[in-house]
Amino acid sequence: MNPPSLETLQERIAGRKWAMDVINDLPVSEDHPFRTAFLDHVKKCFTIEALDPGAMPDQQAKAFGSQVIFFGKYSGGTYDDCPLDYLEWLADQNAALVRYLKSRRIQEERLHED
Repeated sequence: MNPPSLETLQERIAGRKWAMDVINDLPVSEDHPFRTAFLDHVKKCFTIEALDPGAMPDQQAKAFGSQVIFFGKYSGGTYDDCPLDYLEWLADQNAALVRYLKSRRIQEERLHED
């Protein structure tokens, strides 16, 4: 299995998926040194920045910033009211949450819920 090209955003997303599939198919335990090193390498190659779709145009950013947040520490405020370090932390958590929900463990739990 060869990795996809990484020329476009879609190819970068496909590349990250390919790499995660390879990691999940490794015949070693989750704490095996090779698996850990490979995962670290993938994280460097397929960072969120590598998948960054780019900045919002000003008008869209203004509309987004005025949206009310309905969760967390700043619930009831707007994105414009939140400290930037909190928003950066939240963005990191969102990326981790997406990966968590796609994990084999969670997928198996979903299969057993039915």
